[in-house]
Amino acid sequence: NFSSNFLFSIIIPVYNSEKHLVQCIQSILNQKYPNLEIILIDDCSTDESIKISRSFAKKYKNIKIIFNKKNEGVSTCRNKGIRNATGKYIIFLDSDDYFLNNGLKKLANLIKDNNGVNLVIFTHFTMKAGNKFIKSRNIFFRNSLECKVNDLFKFYNNNFCYGYCWSYVFERKFIIKEKLQFLTGVRVGEDRLFVYRSLCCCKKFILYKKSLYCYRLGGALSLRKFKMSYVICVDYFKIIKEMYNVLIKKGSQKQKKVFLIKAIQHLLMELTPLLILISQNEIFKLSKIIQKNFKNSKLLEVVPQEKGLFFYIKKHGIHNGLINYKNFVIEKLKLIVSNLKFEKIYIFSIGIYGLATAKSLLKEGYSIKGFFDNNKKVCGSRRLGLKVLSPVFLKKKSKKELSKIYVIISNHEKATVHSIFTQLKKNGLKKKQIFRRLSY
Repeated sequence: NFSSNFLFSIIIPVYNSEKHLVQCIQSILNQKYPNLEIILIDDCSTDESIKISRSFAKKYKNIKIIFNKKNEGVSTCRNKGIRNATGKYIIFLDSDDYFLNNGLKKLANLIKDNNGVNLVIFTHFTMKAGNKFIKSRNIFFRNSLECKVNDLFKFYNNNFCYGYCWSYVFERKFIIKEKLQFLTGVRVGEDRLFVYRSLCCCKKFILYKKSLYCYRLGGALSLRKFKMSYVICVDYFKIIKEMYNVLIKKGSQKQKKVFLIKAIQHLLMELTPLLILISQNEIFKLSKIIQKNFKNSKLLEVVPQEKGLFFYIKKHGIHNGLINYKNFVIEKLKLIVSNLKFEKIYIFSIGIYGLATAKSLLKEGYSIKGFFDNNKKVCGSRRLGLKVLSPVFLKKKSKKELSKIYVIISNHEKATVHSIFTQLKKNGLKKKQIFRRLSY
């Protein structure tokens, strides 16, 4: 029975979120939209999160709390939220993020005007870095998307596909019918798989062309990825295996197949900086896991990668392929800086790509002076013993001082790289002083 008094069920996993939880919940209540329920899933918080959740639940009848008996991770929390939801549509909200004012009413009107949609795709979101708001971003490269479901994958194949579950609104009936759930036992990328599966099953969608979601930018996840490189590598291969299963089941349509192969290639690209951080012993252990999980798989055949990870695995076998690919990437990094005449090299930013680039070059004996990052919260801190600076730092330098600086942009998003490149030029650097690095 999918009938409900609520249009929206807003699912919020909570773990030690006392710093931002009040703003997160209050941002929903401030919408002044009554036709919703808020489901808080506390994952054994040890701070004041439980107290905050209970105080809200006591005041508002449409807020309910689920308490996990042990820490189970965000995937399990979201799955429990889905099972306990009664709303017609499900929205996922992270406990350190929040909604912008008046967005839910507009979203509700859009859904009511388009009956029976499986998915609402957000075309914009807003980012907050410290106290600074980064203007509402267009998720897609193009300004608008007017197409039918059959054209959805054609569009995504020419655009970056956001895999964050907060970029979408999901019809609950659709989730249950298609048996969609978040993959448990992984620490990263769990929502990516959920989104890709949803897109492959979608029969009807609409776009919400305004910014509702405010994403709080922070370096914590990249730092965690950096410190847990081997474990995260294993998680990525679990997700890649599941993506391959989706490809086998759902990839008969040509555009859909292209989309799923690109999705796997994107995961492999994100895996690369982690791979170059792990030890020889960890590479050996990883090769055994890959061999066990992909023994009878034709994944190497269906995912073409010229000079990519699968290219090396196919050519040299799993263990030697991983080692040779890692060496190939490090050699590419060394080529960037080997003949530079600039005295000071900086990396932009402190994401996992930046951290991996800096560590690899430092290990090879190259001098890196520091990092640049737009997140004010991390500026002034240190990563790998190097100071993190705001790009505004460049404005204070004389022409002579600026001429000694070289910046490597380490990011895999085309739009972000272009934005950083433009920003660095405005701050006084010349084109020859910037290496625009999309990915490994």
